[in-house]
Amino acid sequence: MIACVLIAASLFRLGILGMRFAGGALIGGGEVSRERTGPLALRFVHSLIPIAAAYAIAHYFSFLVYQGQSVAGLLSDPPGHGSNLLGTAHASVDYNLVSATGIWYVQVAALVLGTSPASSWPMTGRSPSTSGPATRCAPRAGCSR
Repeated sequence: MIACVLIAASLFRLGILGMRFAGGALIGGGEVSRERTGPLALRFVHSLIPIAAAYAIAHYFSFLVYQGQSVAGLLSDPPGHGSNLLGTAHASVDYNLVSATGIWYVQVAALVLGTSPASSWPMTGRSPSTSGPATRCAPRAGCSR
């Protein structure tokens, strides 16, 4: 799990470095921009949060539904020695609680609804969490500010 997070963070950082290089080469007249990549990464990190939440829901919804039912039995007999403290040690998991089609609908809805906000920020460079523009004008580009 930690390796997956590190791989994703490394790929994100590589993308940020690529944007820095491409932005510097295109805007700075061939020079690589010396702007730090931290502010650039902060401009895009807000789009990763809904995507991560969507994928977590899509991957772990069925696990939560099915294994969540066994919590009552585990609370009644924590060490697994046959005690029945709450009277729910023999509770069984109902695999008919949600059908495979229902799980599929939840997964698709989570992915569609979770990835839509990440891609729907206006291309002007403003996000709901920031008030300043995300891009700077090139010195000779004639930007109206």
